[in-house]
Amino acid sequence: MEENKKHRWIDDSIKIDFKLQKVVQNLIKEIEHFDEVGDDILYDDRCDCLENLTKESVLGGYMTMAQRERLLRKYS
Repeated sequence: MEENKKHRWIDDSIKIDFKLQKVVQNLIKEIEHFDEVGDDILYDDRCDCLENLTKESVLGGYMTMAQRERLLRKYS
């Protein structure tokens, strides 16, 4: 891992500058934790959960499709 790079699989260059539901925030904390400890299996599992959860968030009007795509580019 590069010295100035914080995460293994997360794209730190993508900024999330929009409000997220609490459940999405909590899932992202888990994803970041598993990235930091290098647990690729649980990281991938939580990314799958993020894909499903954000799909429901778009359908429910909690985020836009563009916001969802941005989140998935950052974390997947």
